[in-house]
Amino acid sequence: MNNISDYIRHWATQKPNHEAIVFNDRRITYGEFDRQVDQVAAALQAMGVSRGDTVAIQSTSNPEYLQLYMAIARIGAAMVGVNPQYMPDEILHLLNLSEPKLVVAQVDFVEKLGQAMQGKSVALKVLLNGEAAGWTSWQSFVTGASQFKAVTNQPEDPVVIIFTSGTTGKPKGAVLSHKAIVTNIEAEVKYFSLTGNDRLVSHLPMNHVGGATEITMGAFIAGGTLLLMERFHPQLTLELVQKEKATFLGQVPAMFIMELNLPNFAEYDLSSIRLLVIGGAATPQEVMKKLFTIAPVVTGVGMSEMTGFMTYTRAGDSVDDVARTVGQIADGFEMKLVDEKGNAVPVGEIGEVCFRAPCVMNGYLKNEQATREAIDSEGWYHTGDMGMVDNRQYLTLVGRKKEMYITGGYNVYPVEIEEAISKHPDVLLTCCIGVNDDTLGEVGKAFVVPKGGQSLDKGALREFLSKRLAEYKIPRYFEVRESLPLTPLGKVDKKKLVSDTLQ
Repeated sequence: MNNISDYIRHWATQKPNHEAIVFNDRRITYGEFDRQVDQVAAALQAMGVSRGDTVAIQSTSNPEYLQLYMAIARIGAAMVGVNPQYMPDEILHLLNLSEPKLVVAQVDFVEKLGQAMQGKSVALKVLLNGEAAGWTSWQSFVTGASQFKAVTNQPEDPVVIIFTSGTTGKPKGAVLSHKAIVTNIEAEVKYFSLTGNDRLVSHLPMNHVGGATEITMGAFIAGGTLLLMERFHPQLTLELVQKEKATFLGQVPAMFIMELNLPNFAEYDLSSIRLLVIGGAATPQEVMKKLFTIAPVVTGVGMSEMTGFMTYTRAGDSVDDVARTVGQIADGFEMKLVDEKGNAVPVGEIGEVCFRAPCVMNGYLKNEQATREAIDSEGWYHTGDMGMVDNRQYLTLVGRKKEMYITGGYNVYPVEIEEAISKHPDVLLTCCIGVNDDTLGEVGKAFVVPKGGQSLDKGALREFLSKRLAEYKIPRYFEVRESLPLTPLGKVDKKKLVSDTLQ
């Protein structure tokens, strides 16, 4: 299909009474959802938004957000999700790059948006809830429109712009096309065996590829039901799984860890889940073993620039395979590992992971230099991830190219250190970074969160690691904390830890 919203139209025709979205006490069928999308599309057109324009949205997840998303796609425009946690200067950076024709927001974010938009000529502003001076209410927006006028778009047209945080510098906007999303998520539907009977929990933010493409479009392309939450909350997520008999739960490791550590975790009925998907960071093997007692687990590696997962573990893979590797490249996609000179490395050696596929982004928004640095002349996207493959072509990631630090001439990859620390029975979360050292250039610093009620002795932790790591890999410094900063997606925020360390 040439437009991602065509899937909504298709399922509205095929099974109009099937639930598309469940949100709190609201239940929206595909037939209803398709009519809502047409109504919002007509409203966008009435405000002067057309093919090629961008619409910025700052909101937590809700059905109106999804109506906007699909309506923006239907008229040939592109959606820019603004992280709800962003402050005015960060918002301004996104607005300057994306130049939205329309800004849509929840009333909670009006003050921050107002500060960001000072001096900018964004005349069109719609409020999803509440009232604010200078903003059009949602009710006025959707009821004042005439009939939607069909638009012909091309598969390569931009439809979503995902701003990637990275570890340094300002976020870059990965421009994703209809073709890229359809190509990637159709592969996901295949490898996750998604069907119209699946009920997928969605609490990942819509400004992130996990929310905007992987979960949302996974449900809509398969014709399943999206169990929508405003944001992640461990207890509320498990309550939703139990109440709505969710079949699919995809999260990052930190989210699963928080749920598993709830004192009443064993009381939840999770028997409806047929598949757990975990990604975004390394998973402690102890955690993976617990997840396998709930349902089969699949992992892989994905990124905003490629629209989602590129590799997948397979059904029947062992706990060790799913905990240690990120599986094989999906059919129809290509992968290679290269050294500093761009030459392919052999099996068992570390190299930078590169992908080539029809789901690669169009490029970084208004940043040709960054695009050329990321995508070479042969169409290979250089991920910055370092890894190695085994004889089965299963990929194991060892860290980010830029996160690697050199201590006394040795390359050290933080992921390996974090995996070793996480095996300590009293460790809940951990993160390792490189810090400057006058003698060795750089040494490791590990941040560790103990499990509830436990204490951690740094000397004992070093002794524990000495049996698992070479001496040069053992962090020089350990800092025990009650918690670690997390990104909106639930990953440990290494950028924040690095910043705190430099202060």
